Amino acid sequence: MTVRDVSFADAYKMCRKALAVLQYEDELSEFHEKCNEYLGSVSTILEIGSQRGGNLALLGRLMKGTLDDLLISVSLSNEGALDIPRVQELVSPSRVVYFDMNSQSADAIEAVRNVLCDRLIDIIFIDGKHTYDASMSDYNNYVGFGKSRSIIGFHDICLANAGVIRTYNEIKKRYVTHECIRKAGSTNKGIGILYRG
Repeated sequence: MTVRDVSFADAYKMCRKALAVLQYEDELSEFHEKCNEYLGSVSTILEIGSQRGGNLALLGRLMKGTLDDLLISVSLSNEGALDIPRVQELVSPSRVVYFDMNSQSADAIEAVRNVLCDRLIDIIFIDGKHTYDASMSDYNNYVGFGKSRSIIGFHDICLANAGVIRTYNEIKKRYVTHECIRKAGSTNKGIGILYRG
């Protein structure tokens, strides 16, 4: 059974149990709705910072579900035990490519460029190091791989003392945006959406 065979709520439970998901369900559900509204089904997604792979697998729900799908992760293995075989099983037949690299390194950027060949990315989900310099670097290094009509998501735009908040607030002035912030409870992490095109 893949994440596309069940409802979002059931897919979230499946990924939370199998891989752990650090993002809140209501924020992710809203993010998925906005991606579907703006892009429809997509074929190429990049996630920076995948931890154990729960959100990576959930992003696979947004894909067409064909052998042409490409789901890319750039994430250091010491930041979470990423279970790529399980992610691959949950998003099959989509192809999963994992680079155990620092997303800001020249090697990581070149690896992504090489695996993409001539294709461009529909969705970039940035959830790596949350400092200002690292998150701004992730944006600057990978935005050029995105399609002219694409979405960039920033996780943890509400997280106290995180530099990613400053990055997001600076960049969002250039885009139409939407913010997915949970309605229930007092703790928000938040996902910021930048609409390109």
